Amino acid sequence: MLVVVAMLIAYLGWKGRWAWPAALEWNSLSPHLDRFQAWLSNNRNLPHPNIAFRIFNGFATFLDNLVSWLTRFFYFLKWPGTAALGTLIVLRFGGPKAALGTLAAFVSFAVLGLWDEAVQTFALMFAAVGLSLLVGMPLGVLAGRSARFNKAITPFPRRHARSFPRSPT
Repeated sequence: MLVVVAMLIAYLGWKGRWAWPAALEWNSLSPHLDRFQAWLSNNRNLPHPNIAFRIFNGFATFLDNLVSWLTRFFYFLKWPGTAALGTLIVLRFGGPKAALGTLAAFVSFAVLGLWDEAVQTFALMFAAVGLSLLVGMPLGVLAGRSARFNKAITPFPRRHARSFPRSPT
């Protein structure tokens, strides 16, 4: 906290006194990113895209459909049903305090008129968490069972990792 306060004081005290050093400016990346984005936009929606764009477009379509379905589902439940569902899920996995906070959040969304935005965010979060679990759980199990796979996906291996005995199954 002290470092943040010191940085803020230094910024307010010295702002505008010295120009930003030209050696620290990096202008070469922006045009490359702009050209790459234009290339993606131009090639993504061609009548016969290549395999990479077909996979990407299929994944994007799947995500759009999943989020749309979840959004319709939450609108169908209305805010009391969605609040009850969310509160019960959090009660089961997070305990009574977290469930009470969740209920308060849902009630505040409805009272403040933020229900549409909350439903959209809720649908996006459900889709993201669901897909993360769908991908992450099998990878975690595979990494737990295969030392070679674990080593391949671990960017910085720990030097003194505790090893647990494997089950005989």
